[in-house]
Amino acid sequence: MTQPAPYRILCVDDEPAITRALQRCLQRQGWQVITRNSPSAYLQEDDYLPIDLVIADYRMPQMSGVEFLIQMKKVHPDAVRVMLSAHADFDGVLQAVNQAHVFRFMMKPWQDDDLILTATQALKLKALTLENNRLADQMRKQQKILTAQDQELRRLELEHPGITEVERDLDGYIVMLGEDPNF
Repeated sequence: MTQPAPYRILCVDDEPAITRALQRCLQRQGWQVITRNSPSAYLQEDDYLPIDLVIADYRMPQMSGVEFLIQMKKVHPDAVRVMLSAHADFDGVLQAVNQAHVFRFMMKPWQDDDLILTATQALKLKALTLENNRLADQMRKQQKILTAQDQELRRLELEHPGITEVERDLDGYIVMLGEDPNF
């Protein structure tokens, strides 16, 4: 049996020391970590690898973390988003939650255990969301099949009244036409 590919996490912060610290912490969990020190540089890349989790700084010189995560939502709609900040203000947190749909807002400096726990929860959320979507798609397909079968039963009932009804005796056996049900 083949092992599933490790989760891929993108960390974006304008401070290289921060992205290196994030990478060191997260790679110990077996996750693949991609780092960028410029949000616009990542967005201008030609070939995006699938991303499961995005961790971005709130304040960056080229664009805010909220703006970046809004763009990431378009590029990687299934990726879970986490925001880091050393200077949280209520409006910024509110904007991150409402516009970028961040999973969690973490303060710098972070505790490695908290970062790992947040990443683990975010990745579990992504897996559950994908499984939920898969099951919903499967249910929609089954519903189409059932609807088609129901339509066919109605058509048969119109052509041959009584064909979809089954008569049973007291023991639950099907009574065939012309048989004595008391036999």
